[in-house]
Amino acid sequence: MTFMMPLKNSTQEREVNLGAMRLGATVSVFGYAGAKLQASVNLGCSLKQGKMMVNGLSEQEKKQMRKADRMFEPVKGGAEAFVGVSGGCELAGALQWDNPEKKKRPAFCDLAKIGGKAQGSLGAGAQWGFYIGYEDGKFKIKAKASLVWGVGAGGELVCEVGVDELLTLVQFVYHQLKNEDYDYLSFIQPLAFEVLYKAVMLQIYTGKNAMEFLYSSGRKVDMVWRKQIIQHVKVKTLANQLVAHPEMLKFTPPEAKGAFLNALANSNLASYFDTDSYSWSGFNEQRENAILVILRHILCRHELNKVLRHMGEGGTNCSKQEGLDQLNSILDFSQQTQFDAWQRQLPFSAKEGSVEVAMVKSEPFSATA
Repeated sequence: MTFMMPLKNSTQEREVNLGAMRLGATVSVFGYAGAKLQASVNLGCSLKQGKMMVNGLSEQEKKQMRKADRMFEPVKGGAEAFVGVSGGCELAGALQWDNPEKKKRPAFCDLAKIGGKAQGSLGAGAQWGFYIGYEDGKFKIKAKASLVWGVGAGGELVCEVGVDELLTLVQFVYHQLKNEDYDYLSFIQPLAFEVLYKAVMLQIYTGKNAMEFLYSSGRKVDMVWRKQIIQHVKVKTLANQLVAHPEMLKFTPPEAKGAFLNALANSNLASYFDTDSYSWSGFNEQRENAILVILRHILCRHELNKVLRHMGEGGTNCSKQEGLDQLNSILDFSQQTQFDAWQRQLPFSAKEGSVEVAMVKSEPFSATA
């Protein structure tokens, strides 16, 4: 699915390719059992009281739709499929994405369910064709019907991401970053991006499902994240979780990887007293093992550079050299040599396909060196 969006801080547009997407939908009509959607019919999608409704368009409505939706391309044909239907039809189903993480190809997975309420914060971005936002504790997607349904469909689809679709959304966003060399994603609301990666970080650290951290406001998510990941983080716990459960780390953006590396490389005072039965050298080895796990999931130089530049506290910006200095502070000479050699092996851009396929099959350094 491709569409045009403006460049960051610019009026110039560029093409965005999200990969293969489709609409897996069914139509239900109350009080009428004979309506069928024809491939040639012109359709209008609209949101009414949290439900997606679809109507056949008359000639006059087609003209109005063309003015309201620049992506609408009418086809010959009318609303014959809807004869006898009053009030339109309710649309149910899901927006689906062909997920590269699945071995069987193609592998269309539900990205978001059709329906749900969406307020004004999604409007500005959605006008370009596809937009992800965060409202009332839920991720919402707005998409032009013509992009996911095809020629003859007009209006917008509104979808909600539920517990069953959250992992697919995490994978979807990471793959879009990967495809764009980890550059700015213009189709996702900054708040939504921030909430998503912070919820995933909390899942990795606590072992709880990320859905438990999707509070009604982004501010509440940030408060919980800041308290657990920055102010009171236990580095030994973090290191153990990263080593034992690295699965979700595959799909964390540079902001999250940088924040974790910062916490591991700059242990706070509470961490010094959290070593339990471990010797200080053993604690250092734990940190090194966890750092190894993170670096192993960096796929290319573009991603590494972004990670290093997000090694300020909590993933905030810093210089690339400041990020390197933090890593160098816990590497001995032989580890530093291995780390430098590993950097040279990284491709500039990540390989196509799943994260597993794109991973560089060599260790950045040895924790026991």
